[in-house]
Amino acid sequence: MVVPIRKEVFWTDDEVGLLYRLDEALHSTRDIEHLFFIILTAATAGSAFSFPRAALLLLDESRSRLRGVLGIGPNSQAEASRIWSELDGAKPGLHNLLANYEHFDRNGEFNRAVLALDFNLSDCPVCGQVVRSAEVFMLTRPLETGALHPELAALFSGPQVVLTPIPDQTAPLGMLAADNAFSGRPVSERQVQLLAFFSERAGMILEMVRINQELNQKLKELNQAYHELYETKNNLTR
Repeated sequence: MVVPIRKEVFWTDDEVGLLYRLDEALHSTRDIEHLFFIILTAATAGSAFSFPRAALLLLDESRSRLRGVLGIGPNSQAEASRIWSELDGAKPGLHNLLANYEHFDRNGEFNRAVLALDFNLSDCPVCGQVVRSAEVFMLTRPLETGALHPELAALFSGPQVVLTPIPDQTAPLGMLAADNAFSGRPVSERQVQLLAFFSERAGMILEMVRINQELNQKLKELNQAYHELYETKNNLTR
């Protein structure tokens, strides 16, 4: 079953406080990989949106394919139990989780599986609707219903899967997928609405960082071209 989730505009004081802290974290870096980590840590942290697993998929240059760029979460029940037991013992705050980027294990099974995702939007109509129409959906048992692309459905095996867009002011960037695998906790509509609101904000900042990186790269290229021109002029003068 695929259920569209309406957007919410009213937040409690606690929710506003959480969104404010996460917004500060998003503004704390100009490194795009670090930004990916902050977005997914917020999605999976128990003190934030509490999804056991989340993945970020972005459009390629042709804007016709979705490719996985980062995934955070366990890949099995045993790994989930171990991770949650460690977190329960350490009880790290949200700030500490968001600051743990340098210690993130990129070789985890779930992240490697996310990085292998690469499929055409036309092969996943629901994904296309999320990305192009900026709609939010909650899917129940997507592997059984065939609502998702087979690669994505095989990876997100939880009873409920949430798909929310990562939009920009001018064009879509991709989507965030999260599920409740291994936890046994049903996903609430409010939980999805908060994640969707945060994803919108993250998309704007993600695009700002990307544009800034492109400008810096062009500036380096211009400086290099100027240096080469200067050297050529000197050689001709000699």
